[in-house]
Amino acid sequence: MRKRNRNVYIRFTDAEYSQLMSRIKRSGQSIQSYMVKAALGSRIYGADTYAQFKGILEHIRAIDYQLAKIGTNINQIAKLANTKKEIEKYDELRKDIDLIYKMKKEAVSNWQLLRLSLEVIPTEHSKES
Repeated sequence: MRKRNRNVYIRFTDAEYSQLMSRIKRSGQSIQSYMVKAALGSRIYGADTYAQFKGILEHIRAIDYQLAKIGTNINQIAKLANTKKEIEKYDELRKDIDLIYKMKKEAVSNWQLLRLSLEVIPTEHSKES
């Protein structure tokens, strides 16, 4: 059985229909997806906003992945330095590890700020209204 099993019928003037189809086309979504989001009061972003968002997300993921690899390598070196009692090198490595974790924390903060900024981007409705 279909998840969405209820139909709603609505009539538009030619001008309203044209405006609606224009908005749907700019959003890059299907008519059903757009209408459900609009009817339920969800934010509707344009396709360009989604593309920018996806690009930024991929960039942040790549940075996070590289930071994790660097952190792992530094941890392994620090463990070796500590095992061999090379304390001065261990202290330097510990500082590097702390810096890596700080950078990861900043990357997460940037991601959260990005998500918050998307919440204040005007919807398709408010751009044309």
